[in-house]
Amino acid sequence: MGEYGRVVGESSGLGGRGGGSGDITSQVMNAIGDAVDAVVSQPPEILVGMAVVGLVLLLIFFRR
Repeated sequence: MGEYGRVVGESSGLGGRGGGSGDITSQVMNAIGDAVDAVVSQPPEILVGMAVVGLVLLLIFFRR
């Protein structure tokens, strides 16, 4: 049998802090880190394609 606070937190999805986030900066940094990890884990062909598409979109945007 688990501790009351831990079981209630896990079952309700609120976590151990009663539903509130203690540090928004750490959440933002984690989101950025996850995005970087997702991009870096792509094969080189996908990275080159993403760079080309980004460059084309950038040129279209600045041309106007």
